[in-house]
Amino acid sequence: MWRLNAILPGVVLTLPSTLSLSRSVDVDSEEQESLATSLLRGRAVDDVCPSLGLASLWPAELLPGWYDDWVLVERERLRTLRLHALELAAGILARQRRLDAALSLALEAVRSDPLRESSHRVVMSVFLEEGNVVDVLRQYELFRDLVGRELGLVPSPAMTRLLRAALPAHAAGGAAGRGHPTRSSGTSSTREPSAAVTPTCCVVR
Repeated sequence: MWRLNAILPGVVLTLPSTLSLSRSVDVDSEEQESLATSLLRGRAVDDVCPSLGLASLWPAELLPGWYDDWVLVERERLRTLRLHALELAAGILARQRRLDAALSLALEAVRSDPLRESSHRVVMSVFLEEGNVVDVLRQYELFRDLVGRELGLVPSPAMTRLLRAALPAHAAGGAAGRGHPTRSSGTSSTREPSAAVTPTCCVVR
């Protein structure tokens, strides 16, 4: 600690029984949690981040390379909170027709957890708002093939309904019928009757 304070005086505050960071230090995980919590509590995107940068949602992992039990628990908590916030913000922006920003957030959610169906559904919804029906189908097939190969599952009925909302009935049926006849990737284990697919960084101010 004395070395750190020698380089950046006042960054670490030492008391008889505790250590703490100075209030002049910004902690990215705290900023991310604050933004995500604000979104999930119903604050508008513009109120949370007027510039639409949503920059604090981008750091994807807490303390990479650390494997202490408390780090693993906290990392998973923040990961889940971040993914929910990315999906929610993307959905809000899509409904506001701010489609470039919406797609950027939705694709980041997919990149962070490729097997998370809800993130793929948000991407499909943005493509649908754009009128890019082929991209909706492509995203569906990407997830269907991935979840079938990795987990032996199929997309949930909710995802198949989203596909059918974008495509003519005969095309949607054909797309949903190509795949892996097994369990759904959603929370329900019910099969569709006709669908076989269906480190924390510190910045000193």
